[in-house]
Amino acid sequence: MKKVLKALAVAAVMSAGLANPASAAEKAPPSAAGYDQNCGWANGPGNYSTHCVEVRAQGKRVESVFGFLQSHNAPAWPVQICDATIAVWGRTADGAHWEKTDRNAGCSIGIHGTKWFLNMDFMPGSFMCGRTSWQGHMPEPTCVRIQP
Repeated sequence: MKKVLKALAVAAVMSAGLANPASAAEKAPPSAAGYDQNCGWANGPGNYSTHCVEVRAQGKRVESVFGFLQSHNAPAWPVQICDATIAVWGRTADGAHWEKTDRNAGCSIGIHGTKWFLNMDFMPGSFMCGRTSWQGHMPEPTCVRIQP
């Protein structure tokens, strides 16, 4: 029964256009121009889970970045997610590596993550990347390209 539910959940995600079967290196990431988000498959407590990086920016000025895990059971019921580690990184306008990591030890229903308010300039054409790990499972990073 669980295999059938998981197959239905994956089919629902794929038909909704939420699936990202390619690794972060194979998929051209979206570009941040106002707001953009990129997601990839991840391990989580539900039947299907994705981790995402969401960037709000005006050109090279990044206002905020939100790294999070979302998890649901079939057909689309959110589940409780507890204790995730969120990492985000990028290249500042002067070329320096920038990185933030947070362990969100609390619990949330459906979406669990951390949002950083930056108001910093990042290198045009570079990537803001992130990954949210749960119970030690490290997914491939997901990235958004910073626009000039």
